Order: sequence, then structure tokens, then C-alpha cells
Amino acid sequence: MNFNLKNTTIYKTVKLAKMFPPKLIKTINWLLLVVAFILFLAIFGDDFFLSFLSLTEALGLLLIILAFDIFGWIWLIFFQNILKENKSIDLLKEQKNLAEHLSFEIALAINKATNYCKRKKISLDVLHVILFLFDNEQVKRIFEKLTLSG
Repeated sequence: MNFNLKNTTIYKTVKLAKMFPPKLIKTINWLLLVVAFILFLAIFGDDFFLSFLSLTEALGLLLIILAFDIFGWIWLIFFQNILKENKSIDLLKEQKNLAEHLSFEIALAINKATNYCKRKKISLDVLHVILFLFDNEQVKRIFEKLTLSG
């Protein structure tokens, strides 16, 4: 058995979450939805108040905004249900990599602790991983219930 975080699906998910942060994607999706709703009201309402756009241009813009919005929601669903839940675990491998069984939050904390230790040029230990686990609200609550928080 070994522990190699960089060859796992969850590590690739952590890297993907850095490139396309889910919170940012979700915020952009909500803003696009609001803009699409306003554009929809402008097109199909009684008074077309967007005088600088023709009706066909406004309808085309509405469809483009809705397409980007739908693409963003599909990406978020894929991220939450497939990547973050780590559904690709194969327990029948001969050489098991223990890092395959980590959750997204734990892999993210290990990745942050590893980067921190590399920057400070110190060795990675359990204490640094635990410190970076405190970024997670569930872990904070667990430590508070165990009266281990400071």
C-alpha cells in the first residue's frame, strides 16, 4: 500500500476546483439568470425598454445567456455529484493507493498543507494538515464538540 495524492482523481478535482472555483461559477450562474430574466421581461413585456437592441438581437442574446447559464449549472452538478464524491474508487486493485479514499475536503486540506510546507521549506506533518482542516466548517464543529478548539 502506498499514499500518492498526485495520482488520484480527488487530487485532479482539487486542481480543477482551483481553476474553476465552484462558488464563483455559482455566483456567475445566478447573475446570468437574473440578466436573462430581465431580458426576458424586456422582450415579452408590454414595453420593450432596450431600445438599442432589436427584438431578434435581444432574443439571440437571451438564448446565448441561457446557454452559458445551463452549461454552468451542468458543470456544478457534475462537480458536486461525480468529482467531489469520488465515485471512481476501485477497491479491487492489487496496489492500493490510500489517497484514493480521501474526501474532497481532506484532499484540499492536504494539498494546502503541502503547498504551505513547500513555501516554508519545512517537512509536512500531521499538525499542518490538522491546521488546514480548520478551514472546513464541519471539522470546526467536530473539534468544538470534542472541546479541542482553541
